[in-house]
Amino acid sequence: MALKFYEEYPYNESQRAIDSAIDYFGTREPPVKLQAELIVLDETDVAAKVGAMGHYASQISTFWMDAAAMETAVRAVLIQTGNGQPAERLWRIIQ
Repeated sequence: MALKFYEEYPYNESQRAIDSAIDYFGTREPPVKLQAELIVLDETDVAAKVGAMGHYASQISTFWMDAAAMETAVRAVLIQTGNGQPAERLWRIIQ
């Protein structure tokens, strides 16, 4: 089984996260080759994700004005990730 890395929104878009990776690796590029894998989501998946994220009030207040803004942003990112269809991205190390 291949090890896969989950692209966790909104942290994957945080400049602080990018800066931390640059500090750790010395570059913006990862030190290994990665291949993206899209996981298509249906409405049940999206609603579950939004619902789960809604339980973290401190994250909502850090990144968004309220839960409605969080849901709008999450849905938009999922659709953007899947090029028009909700999806999440995983990364796998390739040789």
